[in-house]
Amino acid sequence: MTDTKKEQIAIISTWTRISQEPCAQLYPETLEFREDGVYLTSSSDDTFREWQAGDYKIQDKSFLKMQLSNDAMGLYHFSFQGSERLVFEDSNGCRITYGKMEK
Repeated sequence: MTDTKKEQIAIISTWTRISQEPCAQLYPETLEFREDGVYLTSSSDDTFREWQAGDYKIQDKSFLKMQLSNDAMGLYHFSFQGSERLVFEDSNGCRITYGKMEK
């Protein structure tokens, strides 16, 4: 199994944002990656967020391309901390950590 395939399998889940830094508040509270290459989000308020719903694709084992709210594709560095944490870094250096939700 290739590294990219391992990452694709590992990311498929529902994740909850655990980062509380101000820059992380720009990202959704809940993020779900589905097997069909679509992601969904939810948050408890109406704040505009770059990530709302759309397509995603793992470019290699550390970069994820995601459809943004304006339909453009954004590229984000990501990594796993064990099997329970998913960390993104945006182009401004903000690190956003998500924890895997229990099923």
